[in-house]
Amino acid sequence: DCDDEMSRQVWLASCLTSNHHIALLKDLYPHLMQQFKHLTQCEARQPTFEQVQFFFVRTGGSFDKQHASSYITSEKFDNFFGWFCSMCHILTDLRPIYSRPEDPLIGLFYGRSAAQHTLENKPEGTFILRLASTWNGLAVTYKTPAGKLQNVLLTRIANEKYKVGKSDKETFLFQLIRPWSKLKYIYTPNKLIPKKLLF
Repeated sequence: DCDDEMSRQVWLASCLTSNHHIALLKDLYPHLMQQFKHLTQCEARQPTFEQVQFFFVRTGGSFDKQHASSYITSEKFDNFFGWFCSMCHILTDLRPIYSRPEDPLIGLFYGRSAAQHTLENKPEGTFILRLASTWNGLAVTYKTPAGKLQNVLLTRIANEKYKVGKSDKETFLFQLIRPWSKLKYIYTPNKLIPKKLLF
């Protein structure tokens, strides 16, 4: 499982030889993907460099415009690595859907504005599941019957168990989404997939 030792190993394998307090994302990425496969048992696909970078700069990393590269300092790495591990756990919960060829989780690495923009002209009940920048956060962005775009944060509590918003009630993720009447179709670029085919 994710722990300080794993975090330390990834850091030591990736940090700059000239400065042990800095690591570039391009050096971290291969080691992160090794851990991703180990934690999720997901061989079919993995997050792209760009998808990881989007959250990397939101969870402690920085982007150096001059060298067009993302880097992180050792004191901020634990926060990013904590987010990374929680992302792996969420993807493990969603693994049956993540590996499907029609890519129903295409929006998983979207930010809020990209998700809302994507759903603007879609029918009511269309939704996207996307990672939040907070540890253990999975957001649902959906189009309401009134045509508004709504965002709801789910927090992962344990394997496949989540709570909604500020509620303390824990529910299995699929049992949470299945009866949620406002969620009807999951978005993919080619077609909208009825929720009942996946959850």
